[in-house]
Amino acid sequence: MNDEEAALRKSLYLTAEINPNGKKIIGVKPKKFDTHFEYNFGKDWEGFMNALDINRSELFETNNPKTIPQLLFRGHEKKRYKLLPSAFRDLSADSISAHKAGQGNYVGVESEGFISFIEGMNTIGLRIEPESFEYINQLSDEKKGYSSAKFGNYAHGKMLKDLALAQHYGVPTRLLDFTLNPLVALFFATEGITTGSQSKGNIGIWVIPEKLIEVVNEKKFVERIFVNGFQNKNMVAQKGIFINYIEKRGTEPNLYVDDKIKTLDQYLLSDLSDNQRQIVDKRIGKPMHFTLSHCGEREITRYLDFININWTTIQPDLDGVKKEVERRKRKRSCY
Repeated sequence: MNDEEAALRKSLYLTAEINPNGKKIIGVKPKKFDTHFEYNFGKDWEGFMNALDINRSELFETNNPKTIPQLLFRGHEKKRYKLLPSAFRDLSADSISAHKAGQGNYVGVESEGFISFIEGMNTIGLRIEPESFEYINQLSDEKKGYSSAKFGNYAHGKMLKDLALAQHYGVPTRLLDFTLNPLVALFFATEGITTGSQSKGNIGIWVIPEKLIEVVNEKKFVERIFVNGFQNKNMVAQKGIFINYIEKRGTEPNLYVDDKIKTLDQYLLSDLSDNQRQIVDKRIGKPMHFTLSHCGEREITRYLDFININWTTIQPDLDGVKKEVERRKRKRSCY
């Protein structure tokens, strides 16, 4: 064991065990992959719901009865969806090569949308972080094109908070949004399903221990981003948090595998030695992926409606009300 591995073991010595080597949760034993544990509940929607229940699930237990692990949740309507930021999901091989060389054309990837968003915020008088304001001012006189040289300090510091706002409102960015509330993640995973029991698909809920983010951040770049409540009440209602693992211009070699940008679960555990992985697995575990057939969507929707988790409560504005009216109409037509 080298010094780095010994330091990791020492730093985790007093850490409560979160999911050592993939424990059973509500009787389901996970399938173990290199990057994550997958808990497949098939059509057992009740077991799936129990797995996300803080009062019933081993997911929220540690070897210290006084400690509840801090977990991040993200819901996908289809389990095959990967933990890859929206701005980087469909890049060509040439674009990937350009990014690796530090010559990425951010106009077609991320920056153009972000710049338009910041300009819109400025137009309607919303607060803009100084880094963002300085950044768009540097470009204001040159609208013909954004060369990569002008993006050396792109997406850094407090500018990331504005990027998080842009992501929240649908602008493709390098960020992945998570929630601290598993039921909010479940809502996002199921609200768009319209075929109910006739669907052959599966939802996926990703669960990542915050401690894993913290440990990895000591070795390489990965950060959590919070948005101020006064700036966005929706994020407060959703208990939202963003994860960024693409630093500045994205030239770090460990960001790529097979000429593709790594997914978050790939990135978190890559570059660790075998001993380091064993240490992390024993104390923290890997990211977790909970899957369930779409057949259980109807029961889940009824439960979420009963406890008042819907567009109106997680997006408390007129747009949220509009979305909820449309959702209820759509759901009624399915049943």
